[in-house]
Amino acid sequence: GNERATLSATWFERIYSVPRNAVDLQFAAYTSRNTRTDAEYFNPKRDYAFSATVVSDWLSWHAYERRFNQRIAATVGGYRQWAAARPADEDYGWKGFGELRYEHEWRMGDDASARYGLGVRRFPYDGEHETRAYLYASLVFRF
Repeated sequence: GNERATLSATWFERIYSVPRNAVDLQFAAYTSRNTRTDAEYFNPKRDYAFSATVVSDWLSWHAYERRFNQRIAATVGGYRQWAAARPADEDYGWKGFGELRYEHEWRMGDDASARYGLGVRRFPYDGEHETRAYLYASLVFRF
C-alpha cells in the first residue's frame, strides 16, 4: 500500500587519466516521497540527498584480455528527511553522511568478472547517525 516516487540525477566526470590510473568524480542528487506513514521499515515521508564521490582506479596487472584493478572510493554528502509525526511533519534537518570503500576487480576477458570489497558508511536514519561496515562480492558470467 506504499506508493514511492523517486527522482535522481548523476553527473560523472573523469578528472585524471594515465595508462594505469584514473580518477573519477561523481555528483549525485536524489529525492523521494512515500504515501504510507505507518510502515514498520525505514520509510520517510519525504527526503533529499546530494553527494560527491571520488574514485581512484589503478590497474595492477594485465595480460591480454585479463586484468586486475584496485579501487578506492570516498563519498561525502548531505541528507534531509521529513517523517510523518502526528500532528505535524517532523523535519530532521540536514545531516552529513560519508562512505569509504576499497575493492578488487578481476576481468577474465569479456565473458567473466569478479568484484569484491569492503566499506564503511555513516548515514543518518530518522535523525540519528548509524555506522555500518560491509563486505560485498559479485560474479558475472556472460553467455
